[in-house]
Amino acid sequence: MTEESKAKIMALLEEHRACGFDFGYQRRSVDMICIKLRKGKWIAEISEELEVEPDEIALVCVMATHYAPDYDSEQVFKWANLLLCKSDRYRKNV
Repeated sequence: MTEESKAKIMALLEEHRACGFDFGYQRRSVDMICIKLRKGKWIAEISEELEVEPDEIALVCVMATHYAPDYDSEQVFKWANLLLCKSDRYRKNV
């Protein structure tokens, strides 16, 4: 890994920390959603099973459709978190 790549990764991590993300929790949530999508479940079913509001997982589900049928959780996590970090709804102390 080049120094430039390391710097980009560190900058991304800092951006996420600044937005108040709990990196591990977010990653696990995306993993669980992708697992359920692979099993053919819909947003409402996933929401009920994970005991969260459908609105809270809808963005991840929409992003995951771009990686169907495998639902690559690593790619989904990367792009969903970049979008969430830009959203005031998911910023710390909001």
